[in-house]
Amino acid sequence: MLAEELHRKYRADLAKAKDKDRREAALVFLDVIVEVGGFEVCALTIRRYLALDYLKSPFLGGSGDRMPTKEDVIAFLWIMNPKFKMGKKAARWFYLKNWFSFLFWQGLAMKIAELIVKAMDTGTLPAGDKNAPDPAADWVATIVDGAASQYSWSEKEIFDLPLARAMAYMKALGSRLSGEKSPEFSKHSDKVRHWYLAQINKAQAEKEG
Repeated sequence: MLAEELHRKYRADLAKAKDKDRREAALVFLDVIVEVGGFEVCALTIRRYLALDYLKSPFLGGSGDRMPTKEDVIAFLWIMNPKFKMGKKAARWFYLKNWFSFLFWQGLAMKIAELIVKAMDTGTLPAGDKNAPDPAADWVATIVDGAASQYSWSEKEIFDLPLARAMAYMKALGSRLSGEKSPEFSKHSDKVRHWYLAQINKAQAEKEG
């Protein structure tokens, strides 16, 4: 590929990648409700995360290699429902209302897994890092303390924040208080830049060889 042609392709691909990065960044701040097998699923808020974590949901990835059961599928769809509220009575009503759909729970489990992979890919669900240390036990208290003291939000408002959005706010808050700008990562743009650099290095090596 000629240098001029390579550069044109790079500029075109970079423009598309930047647009995709901007769109995915915006998704974090939109209250999107998606459908999974006929069930409405809203954003994973701090409150919903804590409920799923308490139940050791394998869909959070914190239960080792344990495969989801029918009970796990029901719990996930109940907790992620826009009308979710704590309580055994509400949980039982949700199950009885949808008992027929749960006969096909294996298919629902696959759809939930696909949704989670897509959400992590777009950044609307924090993907985490297997090599990173586990978060401190008081991470929720840290978020509540930071958001309440800096933004005067109530505990309820903070608990109802989508987890990815809360993390974005805490990152911005940390940068402002420390006076240091956090490094910015643009997944799609960085991928294009790395590809372009690799092509330049390859062309240079071939020229010298």
